[in-house]
Amino acid sequence: EMLTKLSEESQAQLVDKLKAQATHKQFITKLIVQGLLMLLEDHVEVRCRKCDE
Repeated sequence: EMLTKLSEESQAQLVDKLKAQATHKQFITKLIVQGLLMLLEDHVEVRCRKCDE
């Protein structure tokens, strides 16, 4: 029950962040960097939507 509540709250916060256009690009960049650091790979390729370039 606690995990479900936490997941729902996290999703709501993520949606709010993505709606704020001014912080959208910075937020996505930080998420990508964090994920790539966790992979510990020397070479990675990031593909994005045309509207996110």
